[in-house]
Amino acid sequence: MKKLAMTLLLSVTLLVAGCSDNVVNESDVSQEQLLEEIFNGISGYESIQSDIFLDQLIEPENELEHRRKTEIVTKLTRQPFTMHQTVAMDLGGGEEGLMEDESYMVGDGIYSKVTEDAEGKPMEGWAHIPYDVEEVGAQKEVIADFRPLIEVSEKISVKEQGDDYLLTILTSAKEDQDFINQMAATNIGDFIPLDYAEEIDGEQVSIELVVDQKTKQLKEYVLDTKATVVFQDGVEKITQRVENKLSNMNELKPIQVPKEVEDQLIEMD
Repeated sequence: MKKLAMTLLLSVTLLVAGCSDNVVNESDVSQEQLLEEIFNGISGYESIQSDIFLDQLIEPENELEHRRKTEIVTKLTRQPFTMHQTVAMDLGGGEEGLMEDESYMVGDGIYSKVTEDAEGKPMEGWAHIPYDVEEVGAQKEVIADFRPLIEVSEKISVKEQGDDYLLTILTSAKEDQDFINQMAATNIGDFIPLDYAEEIDGEQVSIELVVDQKTKQLKEYVLDTKATVVFQDGVEKITQRVENKLSNMNELKPIQVPKEVEDQLIEMD
């Protein structure tokens, strides 16, 4: 983990130095130092809580636009890897568009909430799926990797806001179209399946970070992405905002499955 942290610090220093002409500093803090301390903090956390609010405006070429809203609350620990996650989705269209999910990942596998049977009839219970969750834990990340945005930034600004620093990284396609396309595909692909996308034309990717002035700890960020996606059956313009509030860093204990969940286990075929 220390090796990873040092690699991040070096890469950030080089990247910021390379784009210093685009940096606007409205604070006494050094951009390089602030970025180094942010990355140092998020590269070594052992536990964290992430509260994500996702807002997606989808504009099909020949259909009415629609909006999807999702709230995802995740609590996880690294050693051992354990996780509890709740998801609430509003796909539009009233009650029929409302969906909820809840799951636990612990040493003996995944516990997933069940709300209907195989025939689609309502029911309540939990399913247990034996699984090597450490494999999931090695790849699970709740903080967006915004390091690459620094390299193609159109503008970086830092200013003081109360007890926090507000760091903004703006990018646009004119800096590197291929790269922005890749970043847009990554950001949108985290929440919308892009398996059948034939082309992704990224317009803009930007991020705004709120950092505690005293501890230099990342408290929250807003990640905005705009892109046009060409699918096999049509074209969609997608405007996506991810708001992620981080808390309880290095304060959570390994998560355990509640007894009421174990009492409601359902035999799965």
